[in-house]
Amino acid sequence: MAFVLLAGCVPVLPGGGQADGSALDGGMQSAGTLGNDHVRPGQRWWASLPVPYNRSGRPVEITDARFTQVPEGLEVVGYGAYAQDDSEGVVLLMQQGSVGMPRLDEFENHLHDVNRVRAKSESDVYYGAWLKVTGRISGNLGGCRYEYRQGGRSFDQTLDCDIALRIERQGAP
Repeated sequence: MAFVLLAGCVPVLPGGGQADGSALDGGMQSAGTLGNDHVRPGQRWWASLPVPYNRSGRPVEITDARFTQVPEGLEVVGYGAYAQDDSEGVVLLMQQGSVGMPRLDEFENHLHDVNRVRAKSESDVYYGAWLKVTGRISGNLGGCRYEYRQGGRSFDQTLDCDIALRIERQGAP
């Protein structure tokens, strides 16, 4: 069962010696909580970061995307970046092997490609992480950090994102 709750935005956070960026926006994915409360230890899940929208008047080149807050009970197994056209849209959250969901591992992973996003445009590529449930999950996955270049300078920008995966209670349907 997935759910969405409205939440506020988080300010931009500094990182790795790069300037604080402000060119990106996460849209509706940055405005709520996405989750599932039927998770079991040992399962693998895909969780998407917000699709970056370049709200500035100049193009950006996204070079990396990561979650900065990974709670105890979840392990990041790997990151991926996939073309929306390949997966027929954005896969926000899914359990690996879910019936009817695209097999992301069959698509080209653009993680190590520079993703050029035009001014006032949404990225054609979306980013996310493969997660392994290792035990009781202590909090929410969040802090969606992007690294990008714009106008010859490097920037870090963290967008609000909140993903709540919860271990299914014993006896729950």
